[in-house]
Amino acid sequence: AEDPFPGEGGIKRRGLAFPDPANYPDCHVAAPFSLASIGVTVLDLGVVHRAAFAPRYWSSKGCLYHHAYPVGYRASKTHFGRSWTMTIDAGEVGPIFRVVDDASGAVFEGVTPTKPWTAVCESMRTKTRISGPLFFGFSDPVTMRALAELYTAEELAACVSGGTVPSAPGEHSALERVVAELERTVEG
Repeated sequence: AEDPFPGEGGIKRRGLAFPDPANYPDCHVAAPFSLASIGVTVLDLGVVHRAAFAPRYWSSKGCLYHHAYPVGYRASKTHFGRSWTMTIDAGEVGPIFRVVDDASGAVFEGVTPTKPWTAVCESMRTKTRISGPLFFGFSDPVTMRALAELYTAEELAACVSGGTVPSAPGEHSALERVVAELERTVEG
C-alpha cells in the first residue's frame, strides 16, 4: 500500500504513522486548541503519569496511535445537543476517564475513554456507539503532536516505533506488586 504520509517516519498503525515532532521542527502545539474535524476542544494536556501503575496510563500498542493518557487532561465537545467536559484523573490502579454533562452535572466514569461515553449513550437510550478515543481527541494527529512534547526521549521513541514505553525498573509500590500477583494467579 502507498504511504499516505511519505517522509513522516515511524511505524504505521492502521495506515498512519505517529506524527513525530522531529518532522515538524517549526510547529509547536499548545492547549487550548480545537480539532475542527471532530468538534473537540482540548483545554489542558495534563501531565504524563510516571508514578505507580504508570504503564496503565498509556494506550495499548494496537490503538490508532500509541500515546499517554495524561492526568489532568481536559477537553470539551458538544454532542446530542449538549456540552460535555471530558477529563482524565489518577485512580488507585490506573486512569479514570470522566465525561460530565455540563448542564445537568451528570458524571459518567470508566477505565477506558470509551466506557463513560458508552454510559452516556445508555443513559440517553440512543442505541448508538461512540469511540471514546475519538471523542477525547486521541485519534487526531494534532493532539498526538501536542502530547509528544510532554514525553521523555524514551517515551517518544516508543510511540514512534510502536514499542513498549519504558518503566522504571524495580520501582513498584506494594499495591502494584499485589495487583501483579493477583493478575498472575487469579482467573477471570
